[in-house]
Amino acid sequence: MSENINIYLWRVASIAVFTTCILLIIYVVLPYVALTLEKYQVYSIQKESLELVGDWGDQLEELNEKQHVLNASMQTIYVGLPKEQEFSSVVSSLFTTAKSSNVSISKIEPSESISIGNQLKKEFSLELRSEYHNLARFINRVEQGDYLINLQRMSIESNPAMGSMLESTITFELTMQNGVE
Repeated sequence: MSENINIYLWRVASIAVFTTCILLIIYVVLPYVALTLEKYQVYSIQKESLELVGDWGDQLEELNEKQHVLNASMQTIYVGLPKEQEFSSVVSSLFTTAKSSNVSISKIEPSESISIGNQLKKEFSLELRSEYHNLARFINRVEQGDYLINLQRMSIESNPAMGSMLESTITFELTMQNGVE
């Protein structure tokens, strides 16, 4: 019988030790593991933030280099813009382009210039007479030509008495250098 009591006491003691171990794991080890995992996640986020900030320095240097290249390119473009005194050469170029596109210019009407920094924007209207495809060819050649000219407005009218010829009024904007050098 004392042997049965010893076995019973050993069983109770082992259950008590097992229960104590489970309780230690639940109340001590698991909160410590959870806290460690939380700190690791915070550390990972902070590390990513630091890497991102570190990359910003490199990216800023690259962007500054690109800005210098763009500034140099803008100087080249600015040098290539005609001066206000050269407007007559632009008009001459328009007549040459019109002739090669089979377009007849009946009127050129420049409007006032608008100064924006180092640039001068000048609008001018053209009254033209041509066939549709020749008109499209002319507009394309003007916009793709030697000067910075953009189409602003356009109206086209057909007159049955003129056959396939169209009458159109086109307003272009020419960008030029501002000031005299």
